[in-house]
Amino acid sequence: MRHRERLESAESATPVMSGKVFIIGTAFLVTGAAWALMSYYQLAGGSRPTGTIDVLLVVIHLFAGLLVYRRVPYTVPLGLVVVFLGLAAALLNDYLLLLVPDGLTGLLLILGRHAVKRAE
Repeated sequence: MRHRERLESAESATPVMSGKVFIIGTAFLVTGAAWALMSYYQLAGGSRPTGTIDVLLVVIHLFAGLLVYRRVPYTVPLGLVVVFLGLAAALLNDYLLLLVPDGLTGLLLILGRHAVKRAE
């Protein structure tokens, strides 16, 4: 009995992450993976300037996802900037398929902005 009581009173060593935060951060990571595929195709096809821009978008999407997981202050405006950069690059390069994950990521970020903000 004493062992069971001790297990029930133990608290978690790591704080529990909100499901909304997890989904939004994962959306940024998945969108970064989609940009990685496009950068691979551009670089393999010989279009170095477009491929380089796509690689930069991969990096900033992955960085934004990590910021969402960490709940850094000003994550929501920075995430929206990343989303708008991705949407603009997708439109300019005729990657119409990438409008969907970037747009969905922005929508999730707007809808879950209160969960992303750190509790004070």
